[in-house]
Amino acid sequence: MTDNFNEKQARKRANLQKKAQDLQKNRDKYVGNVKKESSEKNAKIAKIAQKAKNISKQTRVQKSDAKKVNLPTTTRRGAVVRAQRMISNDINMRATQHIVNIPVNKSLFNGFNGEQLTASKLKKLRPEKDSVRVIPLGGLGEFGIGKNMFAIEYMDEILVIDMGSIFPNEDYPGVNFMTPDITYLKDNMHKVKAVAFTHAHLDHIGAVRQLLPEFGNNIPIYATDFTIGMIKRQMEEAVVEVSPNYQIVDPFKHEQIRISKYMTLEFVHVLHSIPGCVAMVIRTPNGNIVHMGDWRFENDPVDTQFDLPRLAEIAQTEGVDLLMNESTNIDTPGTHPHSEYSIGESVGEVMTAYPYARLIFSCFSSQIYRLQLILDEAVKHDRKVAFAGFSMINAIEIALRSRKIKVPKDVIVKMEDIVKLDDSKVTIVCTGSQGELNAVLNRMATGAHRFVKIKATDVVVFSSSPIPGNEPRVASTVDGLLREGAGVIQHGRGHYHGIGPLHLSGHAYYDDHVRLVETIRPRNYLPVHGEFYMLQHNAEMAQKVLGLKREEI
Repeated sequence: MTDNFNEKQARKRANLQKKAQDLQKNRDKYVGNVKKESSEKNAKIAKIAQKAKNISKQTRVQKSDAKKVNLPTTTRRGAVVRAQRMISNDINMRATQHIVNIPVNKSLFNGFNGEQLTASKLKKLRPEKDSVRVIPLGGLGEFGIGKNMFAIEYMDEILVIDMGSIFPNEDYPGVNFMTPDITYLKDNMHKVKAVAFTHAHLDHIGAVRQLLPEFGNNIPIYATDFTIGMIKRQMEEAVVEVSPNYQIVDPFKHEQIRISKYMTLEFVHVLHSIPGCVAMVIRTPNGNIVHMGDWRFENDPVDTQFDLPRLAEIAQTEGVDLLMNESTNIDTPGTHPHSEYSIGESVGEVMTAYPYARLIFSCFSSQIYRLQLILDEAVKHDRKVAFAGFSMINAIEIALRSRKIKVPKDVIVKMEDIVKLDDSKVTIVCTGSQGELNAVLNRMATGAHRFVKIKATDVVVFSSSPIPGNEPRVASTVDGLLREGAGVIQHGRGHYHGIGPLHLSGHAYYDDHVRLVETIRPRNYLPVHGEFYMLQHNAEMAQKVLGLKREEI
């Protein structure tokens, strides 16, 4: 039994050894497979990670590309123009509003029978060598009204008319003002024979600080005495020091100034809201051009009456081949129902109705005639007048030197001295009628002014109308004044306060335009000075009244 037991044990050990051997053999195979599977698994993970990384990178690139303006070759021209406007970084081009080379103009009065002007059509135009070229450098069909500037060119001679600026809208943040692009004049400066100004509003002289130095000291600058005085004051702030060749012209002498071999210039007195305004008659070998500047008709003006007889004489004896006429108030029917003297009477009504209040009149600084009327009414009501605002004080100083205003004795006082007077004796005349943020009136309302803070017993008179686009700012200023408890009187609200008219526009109404064109009866007509719809309506008026063909407008 012992032997049997030993045999069994021996067989069991042999079986165990065999299994151990088999297990050892299979172990290498098993572990090798595990390592291979692990390696394959790691490779798959690495491949997935790399793929995810590539996707992430591709996504970032796509997001970056999405911010760029990528236009396919089939994109419409309008989309291209909009894209150009979005990505434009040239502030000079934007500031001069020449973002596109040829603006959209399919008006029937565009000179091409309503067809859009294109670059190819422009290349085909071949004006005759001795033709007169009227070149607008600003002031036609742009947003707002301003930047007025023209060049009249004949052969190798150029006359420049006005150098205005314009204040930008909210589409141009950080831009204080805009000026015309005079690249063409710089390239042809040897042709420029003279520069002439119609009047001294900023939309006609506001760019002289930047542009006039380009014309040097020899080219003559023609304007009336008041206008030249305002230009000189502007030039005191010019970056480049120059000594322009100023030439004062008296428009009542009807002098024909020989500015070059072929062209002469004559000033004709017109009425506007500022002294020294003129129309211009430019005589060329090809005919006479009349540039009206800014104007209005009045039955009883403070200034000398509009010299319409002189324009009528030129039209009858010589003829007018081209009339360049402003368009600002072409949409206002009728004519002016009152004159500046009516506004003076309204100022007197305010002083009579509020004898114990401190009165604050806000108007444009250039309205010299209105300032004269306020001074006259202050004398009648035993009041003192203090002027506030840098531009207003400058305008009064220039008006005194050119004898456009007469200041009564012992009427004007300094702003710092009004605290010594009773409110019933104080009248303040200031800027800020358009709700300008830093103007005197707004600073008075907010308490930021050095000498005056609005109080409940004050009466503020707006001797103006809001310029289109300024209505929200004017309303905000009025709200601020009313919140302080002050009384507010505005033009056109006579049904509230019982006061007569407090403002008179400086631009002609529709019936005034009809009267002018019927008097002059030009052979050709060019609407100027206004936004595009104003120019269009002005052209329609000329066609209706004069019977001109579309190609003559």
